[in-house]
Amino acid sequence: MSTEAFENNVSKFEITFFANETPNGLMISVQYRSDLYSERMISRMTEHFKELLQIVIKESDHKIGLRQMLSKEEEHQLSAEIILQRVIYPKDKSIVDLFEDRVKRHLHAAAVVFEGKELSYLELMNVQIS
Repeated sequence: MSTEAFENNVSKFEITFFANETPNGLMISVQYRSDLYSERMISRMTEHFKELLQIVIKESDHKIGLRQMLSKEEEHQLSAEIILQRVIYPKDKSIVDLFEDRVKRHLHAAAVVFEGKELSYLELMNVQIS
């Protein structure tokens, strides 16, 4: 018997990780649905997994759930994104005032989308709560 490499272009599941032990170490491959995951996302996932495996090898006596999988660069990127997303709201306006301002600027834009149904800002503003 011998093994033969083959290419399977259809994924049975959303994402599947395969791990094979080789004389040179662990070989990991991933099969995924490309309509759900980008190549970049899968690459990041595999890097997180690799980071986690390295930590487990170095610190086998610690709980795996307490380990950090993000690289230092990713931690920095996420921190920077959170800082950039901070928004300063006017102190003299309530949430209702801010919503009404949004309605005036975007009357017919979608405000809420749920299960294929949409309400515009104007429609949402006129909804009667019972």
